[in-house]
Amino acid sequence: MFKLRYNLLALFQLSLGFIIYVFFIKLFGANNKTDAYFLAESMFSAFQLIQFMFVEQFMFFYHDIKNKSKEQAFDFYKFSVFLSFTVGLISVFFLYLLSDLIVNIFNFGLDDERKLFLKEIWNILIIGTLFTLINYVNIKMLNAENRFSVPYVIEAFPSLCVVLTFVYMFIFSVHKIELIAYAKVVGLSLTALFSFYFVWKTGIPVGIKLSHAKAKEFIKNSITMRFGHNIHNFLFVPITNNVLSTLPTGFASYFFYAMKFVRVANSLVVGPQFRVFQSKVSNEWYQNNKNKVLALMRRYVLIVTPVFLIVVLLIYLFLPVFFSILGKTLSVNEVSTVGYLFLSSSLWYTIILIESIFVIISVVSKDSKIFIITNVIFIVVYFILSWTLKDFVGVYAVPLAAIVAQLVNFAFYTRYALKKLNITFLQVFKGGELYERSP
Repeated sequence: MFKLRYNLLALFQLSLGFIIYVFFIKLFGANNKTDAYFLAESMFSAFQLIQFMFVEQFMFFYHDIKNKSKEQAFDFYKFSVFLSFTVGLISVFFLYLLSDLIVNIFNFGLDDERKLFLKEIWNILIIGTLFTLINYVNIKMLNAENRFSVPYVIEAFPSLCVVLTFVYMFIFSVHKIELIAYAKVVGLSLTALFSFYFVWKTGIPVGIKLSHAKAKEFIKNSITMRFGHNIHNFLFVPITNNVLSTLPTGFASYFFYAMKFVRVANSLVVGPQFRVFQSKVSNEWYQNNKNKVLALMRRYVLIVTPVFLIVVLLIYLFLPVFFSILGKTLSVNEVSTVGYLFLSSSLWYTIILIESIFVIISVVSKDSKIFIITNVIFIVVYFILSWTLKDFVGVYAVPLAAIVAQLVNFAFYTRYALKKLNITFLQVFKGGELYERSP
């Protein structure tokens, strides 16, 4: 499960991301333009989730179909390519058409100066939605064929393009954040191009197919499964953005800087292992090897969780040194704020990490109801708490509300998975076979 080469490749990606953070902080610090950029970037991530609704279950359907017919599985991939391009084109059209409305809904508390610049960044990032779905399908296709290394290389193109742009800006004293948005879009297009090449090199025929026998079931199941996720993931963004937009200039940047460091830890430790874990669970589940699924769950959580917590601690201890090396871009109080936001957000991600071994059972079971019910509860709890707490604890309202809401999610997903596997909670961690529930 824990393979060093995947973590080294993730480290390569993260080193690019780390350089990006250094340039952002060094060249811009925390101000109205960084607030606007990060808010626009979070909107872009949110609308990717809407796109994923159409292909969310690709890998699970691909494995299911391939166990019966390899040719049908390849045709299913071709149909998914066609679907991805179609959704991408439609997305670009409608996001441009509704651009002003979307910006206002996501950031209604933002002042005019930051909102104007946010619109400029948002209209650039929209172009990237043309490529995000096809990148998702091709990466999942490579994972499904047990190719876990290549995706890390091609997924690094957006970060690499951004780093090169920052180097140019640093050398020639250019301070235009909008260039970073253009660089990200170019990187996404390169990822799409090279992902097709590597799928073809794997021996998978690349092409387009307008239909497939499983098309209706696939789209329906993907929409219902992702709809449940999106109640959480998509609505989380406008709620968070609107909380942050009511705070003074700079606080949105503090939060996003902290989250970037959390995602460094998550991507370095959790990301590589979860891809392997997800693919193996999917394969074993559809071969009805549920004892192997349980063993994978146990091994994953007991190995990955401690490593993640150690990395979080090391990053927290390193943060003051990191900011001092960069110079006085942020004050001591601002660095402390980023540090506390990092710790509280890391606790939230730890809950998600442990929860993920139970969530995967809901995913492979293709049961969308649990996602819809659980995530409706999450978003209601998060909305009420974040808006209540922001007047008392300011920016810390976001991670604190997320922690409480995630614990509610954890309880629901765990209960569902234990019932599905017919085991107790302790059996997941203690070992043993399935169907041994104590009386």
